[in-house]
Parts: sequence; C-alpha cells; structure tokens
Amino acid sequence: MHGEKDFRKFFLYLNLFVFSMLLLVLANNLVLTFVGWEGVGLCSYWLVSYYFDRDSAASAGKKAFIYNRVGDVGMLIAMFLLFSRLHTLTYLTIFERSRHADADDRDPGRAGVAARRDGQERPDPPLQLVARRHGGSHAGLGVDPRRDHGDGRVYLLVRMSPVLALSHSGRMTIAVIGGVTAFVAATIATSQKDIKKVLAFSTISQIGYMVLAVGVGAYGAAIFLMIAHAFFKALLFLGSGSVIHSLNGEQDMRKMGGLQKYLPLTFPTFLIGWLAISGSRRSPVSGPRATSSRTSSSTTRRSGPSAS
Repeated sequence: MHGEKDFRKFFLYLNLFVFSMLLLVLANNLVLTFVGWEGVGLCSYWLVSYYFDRDSAASAGKKAFIYNRVGDVGMLIAMFLLFSRLHTLTYLTIFERSRHADADDRDPGRAGVAARRDGQERPDPPLQLVARRHGGSHAGLGVDPRRDHGDGRVYLLVRMSPVLALSHSGRMTIAVIGGVTAFVAATIATSQKDIKKVLAFSTISQIGYMVLAVGVGAYGAAIFLMIAHAFFKALLFLGSGSVIHSLNGEQDMRKMGGLQKYLPLTFPTFLIGWLAISGSRRSPVSGPRATSSRTSSSTTRRSGPSAS
C-alpha cells in the first residue's frame, strides 16, 4: 500500500474481519455464529468500498451489502425453523435432538408415547424440512459471486452435516447448486479481460466445487479444498497484485505478456498457484490427493470381482 492514504483504517477493517471470522468459526451456537456472520459481511462492505471516492468501488460495496442482507434472510429462516422444532440453537444439542426427532418422525407411535409422557405435542415442521431449508439457503449463500465470505458458508454447511444428513432432497439440492455454480462461474471467468475478475469468478467456481462435495457427503474433501483454496488463491491474488503494480495499475490481460523476465519472482510463485488450482499432482497441495487416489486404486485391486 505504498503511497496510500488511511492505511491504518484499512488494517483496522482487516483485523476486524479476522475477528469476525474467528467468532463465526469458534461459536458453539447459531446465534453467536450469526453475529460473526454479520461482522464478516459488514467488514466485507467496508473493504470492498474502501476507495469510496470511486464510483465503481462505492457501487460494488453497496451491491455486496444488499446481497448480504438478502442472503441473511435465508439463514434467519433456517434458525427459526430449527428453534421451532428443537428449541435450541446450540450445535451439539441440535445434533442430539435431531437424531431423536428424526426417529420420532419415522415412528409416529413412538412419538405419540413420548408426547403423552412429556405432556406436550410434537412440534412442527418435520425435521427433514428444517434440514432442506437450512441446506438450501446456505448452499445458495455460498455461491453468490458478490459475496466475499463463501468459504464461511461451506464451513457452516459442513458443521451442520448431521442435520443435512436427514434430508436426501436437501443434499441433492446442495449438490446441484454446487455443480451448476462451478461450471457457470468458470465459464464466465473465461470471458473476462480484467485479471482480478478472472480470479474472482475462479473463486466462485471453486466454492461451487466445495458445495458440490458437501451435497454428495464428501465433507473431508470440501474442507480440504477450502483450506487449500485459501492458500493458492491468496498466492494468485498476491501475484496478480504484483503484476498490476509493475504495470502501473493496468489490469487488462490483453495488454500483458512476456513478463517472466521482468518479474522473475512473481512468475514461479504464480505458477505454483496455477498448478494448485488446476489440481496438478506437481503442485504443493497434491500430496493428500495423490495419496487418496493411490489408496483408492489399491483398495479396488484388492476387492477385485467380489466388489461387483
């Protein structure tokens, strides 16, 4: 930020963003998670519109803020449905009571006995509806191109996986949204000329892959990609910043080329990020992927014809 004004304010927003994200991740209930969620959204608005004297930055900040508020409605509805069904918003209690509530939904006789014993009626709506609403809303939130904290959506989907597991249609909705997002966002990225916009739509495509993994039950893969994405996308954005800075603010990729000899350090680091996001076995984050594929192939060989 050489030559920038008010950089102290920028780092204030940045550290508040980190605090809000930590609150989101470490909270043991949905209420505190929502407080962190709102903090992340507010800091995103401040950071996106940091250069508020520019019309483009001010407009982008307002769009991000409005989209966040619309998306928050989905999370609030999911929280209201969960509380009306389970009478709690604490994660561990939600998971415990959801198993019992699902068993009651599957066995009405057992539920009637429990209701008479407790002297109360079984609350509505059915838990599968809660899971479907919670999953559908958060999957949608995680793939919007104007949202800056999509990885937080993926984290929350994985954390609520015991509830999502109760709704097959909810998981299918999540998987379809993720798959479509991964393809559409990548397609849009190929038509962009601004280097930062290419990386931004690439981020949306990667989040689509994470959401797809959640929908098919591959929670470990979703979290692994989320963590790996944090590193290689940061590397790509830093590399693009180095390129833009060296070209006096130029962001049009049509005016770039042959920069390897002028940026000897940026080129190899950007190449590492490119290999990582492409899933190449030569990338630094391919270890678990390669190990997983070897383990899978060896298991297939051992199982042989009996697996069929």
